[in-house]
Amino acid sequence: MSAQQQTLQLIREITSDGIVTFTELTNLATFLNENREARKIWPGTALFDVLRDILKDGRVDKPELDGLNLILEGIEIICAGNAQGRLSSEAPQEPATEPAIAAALATEPEPVAPIVEQEVDSSDATPTVMLDVQTVREIELPELVPSDIRQRYDGVRLADYVCDCEDFRKVRRELPSRSPGRACKCIVNAIANEIGEATRVKDLFSEMLAEVIKVAGLSGRGLEAVEKWRILSLGNKKYVMSKGKTAWINIYAPNFEGLLEKFSYNRGYKRWGFGAFPKDQDTLKDFFDNRFEEVFGTDSA
Repeated sequence: MSAQQQTLQLIREITSDGIVTFTELTNLATFLNENREARKIWPGTALFDVLRDILKDGRVDKPELDGLNLILEGIEIICAGNAQGRLSSEAPQEPATEPAIAAALATEPEPVAPIVEQEVDSSDATPTVMLDVQTVREIELPELVPSDIRQRYDGVRLADYVCDCEDFRKVRRELPSRSPGRACKCIVNAIANEIGEATRVKDLFSEMLAEVIKVAGLSGRGLEAVEKWRILSLGNKKYVMSKGKTAWINIYAPNFEGLLEKFSYNRGYKRWGFGAFPKDQDTLKDFFDNRFEEVFGTDSA
């Protein structure tokens, strides 16, 4: 993986829940500080100076975190546009340039017109299966008791879904007691280990939620620190979605190889994060356009 791809992957992970925490900021700064090659190629060239300005006074406040979030979203929008452009054109396109990101750094990104995709004869299109709202349910972490847990984990009280790490204390503690959003990286690793050891915990987690935990564990991150989590069926397939207070939606869906993967979709811009989209993107887009608010409520709710 190239240095640029590593930077973009880290940005994608940071923006997945629509917020930037102090820990995420310092992780990004550390990565760029230790990776000279990443600093010399966009978007590292733009971000390095921004992060240096934020950290130069030795303190970080919320407006600075919110500002960095807007910058990262601007980078993501540019990448998504370039990815779609490459799919719709035979001519190779260059990566987004620093002047292109300068506008995103200066102001909050304005909504952009959706990219026109190649039209398909409707007679050949796969019929979209409308969501039966009876198939939607909220997701909760299963209730555990200490006897269910085989091992002890430093700093983690798995039966209570509590952790001593900074991410949990500053971001997740106030979420409902069994919200998947409470699962920081430490809790995810503990659950994944219990499931992998075929303990009692494995029997308590649904197959879909166990797969979501596995995906998060492989990425080295926790679940998204948001309150709204749903599992729903569209056609004959199941999807897990989570939503915070922004227009970004996180979707666990099959990729083109049939493996569960996490994707991000922005309902405001009608774009997939970094141009990465699941195999069933048409079905999911129809859901976002027509039935999303029925399941999740309005974006302001």
